[in-house]
Amino acid sequence: MAVRRLPHWLAIVVLSVAVSPVTASSPIPPAAAEQSAYPPSPEATRFFEQLVERYRSLIRYTDSFLFEQRIGSIDGDQRSEVHTSVRARSRIDRDELVVSTRARALTESAAGSTEPGPARQAQREVDLAIAPHLRLRYVDEPLREFRPGGEGFRATGITTVELENQPMVRVELRSVGASPGHPGSVFGLTVDPHSMLIRKVDGEERLADGRQCTTSISIDPSDSEVIPATDESEPSEPPAPPVDLPAVGGLVG
Repeated sequence: MAVRRLPHWLAIVVLSVAVSPVTASSPIPPAAAEQSAYPPSPEATRFFEQLVERYRSLIRYTDSFLFEQRIGSIDGDQRSEVHTSVRARSRIDRDELVVSTRARALTESAAGSTEPGPARQAQREVDLAIAPHLRLRYVDEPLREFRPGGEGFRATGITTVELENQPMVRVELRSVGASPGHPGSVFGLTVDPHSMLIRKVDGEERLADGRQCTTSISIDPSDSEVIPATDESEPSEPPAPPVDLPAVGGLVG
């Protein structure tokens, strides 16, 4: 059987998921359904917190991504459907964030660069709307603020998946208040467990006018650098030996 070496701390998390998965698809006893709805998963929450720490530590980062979003029709009128497709590049240089699209380049070329203050903050919100993976770096409470407005999200599930024939970890986020009868908004973050960088975001949500909105973002990170250790004189614990894990299909089933 093919094996894949993962960082030892991640292997422990993934193995615990394989033994006792706590995912949004797990059955909920009827008596507890109303109380628990989709409860947070300890494993998923812990992994999400590690992911936030990783993005918080980035001082330099670049990627290219494809943002695709489809908003359904109103009362079956296909003319009201909206399909958006945007190719973009994002760059982090310490606290600065730049998300470049062709439309933005043309606008800034005509109007000049964005002035500091409210206009820059408004532009950042626009940038994070199409690059929500970078909310982990720039918002105070990434779970609560993963999407603007609403009551926030919970990390409700974690599983292993494949992306481009590589093993990945997928964390599921569900909006607070979601229940089996009212699933609310759900997003999945597909993460490369070796780089701890998000490679894909996919989600479904219902808009205020009742239309269904589906989002898919494919991300190709090209460069990253983290904050260096502040005190190299302190001895660190020796790394644990790598853990051999079965191929993705053998972990969860």
